Amino acid sequence: VQDSFGAGQALSSSIFIQDPEDADPALTRAVYRIVQELLTNARKHAPSEHVFLTVQGSPSGGVVIDARNRYVGGWGGGPAGSSRGLAGIAERVALLGGTLTHGLDGDDFRIHVKIPWRSAS
Repeated sequence: VQDSFGAGQALSSSIFIQDPEDADPALTRAVYRIVQELLTNARKHAPSEHVFLTVQGSPSGGVVIDARNRYVGGWGGGPAGSSRGLAGIAERVALLGGTLTHGLDGDDFRIHVKIPWRSAS
């Protein structure tokens, strides 16, 4: 998580996956890419804001990813890009039968992802 985030930008993260060896590789790859894109978006759109990230996963509860940072509007001074951001996340989530919600929550921009667990076996 720290390696894929902007140097100097504050990040608080909590990641707990129960029985990770049981997770389907397609699920683990999607979760990795979703978290990577969420952090990239935060760096681009709110480069000076503290980001809070939680990832929880288990065979009984699926995978839940929650990310938030203070909303600064627009691009937040970051470089404009051609990436697909939220659209790409939405596609990954939909392919795995999950849900994605995002938008303003008070002064924060929040993204919430829930994906059903897929076992490797």
